[in-house]
Amino acid sequence: MASRLEKLWPPLIALAASTALFYVGTGFRPVSILTWVAPLPVLWLATRVGTPVAVPVAGLAWFLGSSNTWAYYLDSYDVPLPIALGILVGCALLFALSVWLFRALAVPGRVVLASLAAPALWTGASFLIGKVSPVGVIGQLMTTQTDLPATLQLASVTGGWGVEFLVLFVPAGIAAAVSHGIPRSRRIRAAVVTGAVLVLALGFGIARMSADPGESRNVALLVRDNAAWAPDVALPEGAEAVAAYAAQIAALPAEVDLVVLPEGAFSAFDDTLGELTGPLGTVAAEHGVDIVAGLILFEDGGPDRGGTKWNTAIAIPASGTPSVYRMWNANTDGSKLSRGGELAFVPGGGTLALGVCRDVNFPDPAASYAEAGARMWLLPAQDQVVNGRQHAVAGVLRAMEHGMSLAWSSKLGTLMLTDAYGRILAEADADKTHDFVTVVAEVPAGPGATFYTRTGDWFPWGCAGLAAGAFALVLWGRRGRSGA
Repeated sequence: MASRLEKLWPPLIALAASTALFYVGTGFRPVSILTWVAPLPVLWLATRVGTPVAVPVAGLAWFLGSSNTWAYYLDSYDVPLPIALGILVGCALLFALSVWLFRALAVPGRVVLASLAAPALWTGASFLIGKVSPVGVIGQLMTTQTDLPATLQLASVTGGWGVEFLVLFVPAGIAAAVSHGIPRSRRIRAAVVTGAVLVLALGFGIARMSADPGESRNVALLVRDNAAWAPDVALPEGAEAVAAYAAQIAALPAEVDLVVLPEGAFSAFDDTLGELTGPLGTVAAEHGVDIVAGLILFEDGGPDRGGTKWNTAIAIPASGTPSVYRMWNANTDGSKLSRGGELAFVPGGGTLALGVCRDVNFPDPAASYAEAGARMWLLPAQDQVVNGRQHAVAGVLRAMEHGMSLAWSSKLGTLMLTDAYGRILAEADADKTHDFVTVVAEVPAGPGATFYTRTGDWFPWGCAGLAAGAFALVLWGRRGRSGA
């Protein structure tokens, strides 16, 4: 009996530890450093118990640790329930499979390969799933690292997937270095490889963050916290919203020269658009500010009359003609929204790119903007309060991948201004407890197109290839043993 209890304690302790660490180190308000530690207990366990114990413990630890997001995913208007369940269960299964691969390679002594293959499987599979997912990439480990911006700089070379890999590689490398029953020389080799990769990644990050800042804009994010969604500017409610925003813009500090309002701040038909551009254009000209606003735009009578409905960001410059960005990645399920396919900039320079909220879940238009010369990405957004900061951070990473600073103006979420290196310059929450929420900061333009912009997704494809090769090696080894 005592022996049986002794065998139970390590799995139970590993399960409890990883569950607690995943709960605090992931989700919507993660503690960045704990994300790196969370996988370690179950990876440590993997070479000390059999596969029937190690793998279920790993999957269960992830699943229970993700309970910090269950309420959101099970009641989200952004993520359909079948997809939400797929995310919650699928991530747990994928993590369990990654631990299985780690164990299958580490136990025979291939500890360095084990430390590389497990995060490669996680990263490569997550990438491939993101390519076919209708909601894009959301909630990955990479979005937990805003408190450690040096680790984020890999995104300029590998995309955010390099960060995803690194966060799981380090605990896998540590677990490999302390694996049970493995010769000391091999464990030392795993420790050296892990340390070298971490030092190189952090060294690159620190060096990149020391670059001189580009030309700056004084940016204000402005959100009417209790406003209705997309009031029609041709009706009294919409006209009042236009007037209220105009008054707030006029009262901003004199140095502000760029203002970004949230997604769906207004709605208009093409023949009533002047009810918006007229008043805001006057304020823009009088105060020397460029204004970007989220606008639901109906053209040719809208879809009910054979026309179109767009989720847009409209730029109303201090001087010049307004430009309109039509959202590339609009959610078309039941919304009657059409999807755009053209880039749009704030008039007067071609470096201030426009986007809308959900665009950060997908590779484009960010990559296309960088190729076209963008240095700053301006995104009206709307979230669900609880997921607001995580989604803003996803925007930070997407902008960083391509050398752009970010202005994220979110209703029911987090307003965030960052430079192109992921440093948060200012942020505030919009949670229906204020009249207006305002964030102001001097935001330097980013350096523009990066190595990742030019080379694309070479890293996650490489991870997928490495994982496939590791699987083949494991299966071939088992076939050889069974044949012998």
